[in-house]
Amino acid sequence: MRNSKLNKTKLSNINGLRLLSEIYKAESLKFASEQLGISVSVASHQLSSLRQYFQDPLFFKSKNGLSPSPKLLALLPKI
Repeated sequence: MRNSKLNKTKLSNINGLRLLSEIYKAESLKFASEQLGISVSVASHQLSSLRQYFQDPLFFKSKNGLSPSPKLLALLPKI
């Protein structure tokens, strides 16, 4: 049972990193969620969890959509 919980955590972390990458490419939560085949609500929840984990907003609204924060720009090459 413990391995199952660890596997879910790892999968959740991987999906969260994929979400960050897709939002960065699409500059949109909606388009990123469509690319990943998840609802906008699920994507929004994952992004909120990632913001808490990294203690950073990760994206800012801009006229072109969502722009990455400096912290996210530093993280992206590692994703």
